[in-house]
Amino acid sequence: MAIAHLHRTCLALVGIALLSGGCAATTNLSNMWKDPQFKSGPMNEVLVMAIDSSLGFRRNLEDGLVTAITEGKTRALAWYTVGSTARPVDQKMIEAAVEETGVDGVLVARFLGQKEVETYVPGYVQTAPAPYYAAPYSMMYADWRTVYQSGYVRTDTVTRMQFMLYSPKGKVVWTGTSATFNPASTKELRKSVIRRVIDELAKAGLIHEPAG
Repeated sequence: MAIAHLHRTCLALVGIALLSGGCAATTNLSNMWKDPQFKSGPMNEVLVMAIDSSLGFRRNLEDGLVTAITEGKTRALAWYTVGSTARPVDQKMIEAAVEETGVDGVLVARFLGQKEVETYVPGYVQTAPAPYYAAPYSMMYADWRTVYQSGYVRTDTVTRMQFMLYSPKGKVVWTGTSATFNPASTKELRKSVIRRVIDELAKAGLIHEPAG
């Protein structure tokens, strides 16, 4: 019956609205550059280093990057497992770790900051169906109405990080800046940005494609 069909449709729309309210964080990459002279193919082993004032954030980010990279054939080492725990890290420390481990590259992740960004979303006019019944148990008819949606200001929390991949000799091979929108937690931030960066590095042929 038409009434039952309309009821099922309304329930489906409510379900979609509830799901859309719980969207996960999204990450964009900008200012990307790859050295056009780099022709060595995917790196087989990478040393991963995170730069931030928080020890916990650094180690969790390094662990997450190592896990994501090693889903493919590229091996990865976290800096805290092989390098000095002293801060700040200088060039000599990195050179010593590279020589000791024999890695093909060094991936450095640097936290740039987090801020609130306001964006005005303009209003719009649309035509929407307005179903109605002429009488109880009768057929459903469709009317059309013009609906105006007013504009509003949307506030997003944006977290930015810089990623740089170096050759063993310290030459920049690839770089990119990430912007993660509305992460609900640092764990969600790491998950979103790591997946985006690792996919881009694999796409650029700098590491092996992750499995699956």
